[in-house]
Amino acid sequence: CCGKGLFSLLLSFVNPPGLQRIILFDKAVDKINWDHLLAANQEDQGRPHLELWTETELCNIHNHDALVEKLTLSSSLDSDDKNHNDEYPIAVTGIHLCKTLSPALIGLVNALGPQRAPYLCLAPCCLPRVDQEMPILQYETPEQRQFRSDFVQRQELKKR
Repeated sequence: CCGKGLFSLLLSFVNPPGLQRIILFDKAVDKINWDHLLAANQEDQGRPHLELWTETELCNIHNHDALVEKLTLSSSLDSDDKNHNDEYPIAVTGIHLCKTLSPALIGLVNALGPQRAPYLCLAPCCLPRVDQEMPILQYETPEQRQFRSDFVQRQELKKR
């Protein structure tokens, strides 16, 4: 989902203002040599940190709420503690995202909001036929997200 990380590596050298982390989502962690990302992170040149999130680390892009929770739980923009705010803003890259992964990634970035994730690079691979609606989630406050999550759970229980 992030190609081989080359775009993200180049983005780290461009070093957009204030960018702290670049998050790459990919499930092909064993199929690609990621040494170039490890080497780039070892050099302390004031560039954003490159983070590879694999499927085993709860990075299923379709699992929207869990990912938003994971990305917002580690720090809070509302916190007065500077250490918590050092993780934002972030950039998210999605290269060769197939089918519904592209709209799912857009929804994830929307959910994080412009303060947390002002940068998104998306290069879709193939999109599904447009005979079905592809929902793209918009920004939600934590309360709105919790309300939606509770509603979905109630709907699922009704189906049983």
